[in-house]
Amino acid sequence: TMRAAFAEALRSDVVVSSGGVSVGQFDYVRDVLAELGAVEQFSRVAMKPGKPLTFSYIDCGAGLSGRRVLWFGLPGNPASSMVSFELFVRPALRRLCGLPESAVQRPRAWVTLAQPVEPDRSRLHFT
Repeated sequence: TMRAAFAEALRSDVVVSSGGVSVGQFDYVRDVLAELGAVEQFSRVAMKPGKPLTFSYIDCGAGLSGRRVLWFGLPGNPASSMVSFELFVRPALRRLCGLPESAVQRPRAWVTLAQPVEPDRSRLHFT
């Protein structure tokens, strides 16, 4: 079922899926993408939340008439998925739409926290 749905999704230019990209017993997305000919660029990022993020591309068609489909596999956890979308997918989509670099990133603001947050120093931590 997943393979058929993913094959259908390849009619698009960019695909964003959520869930099934980690290394658990029921995480099949990366395997199915590989079966469809995906070239995985990365499958994990050093950040929290959002570590099990994958990005692949699939070349569809042959020769000059072929096209490349970009595939973002977001984590299934809603908070992880949202953070991953904002940091990876939204900027990519905005660049693909031809927006200049200055319009790609969201505005940033400095804030003062009510209490200290001790992040995991081994990866970027979003709270």
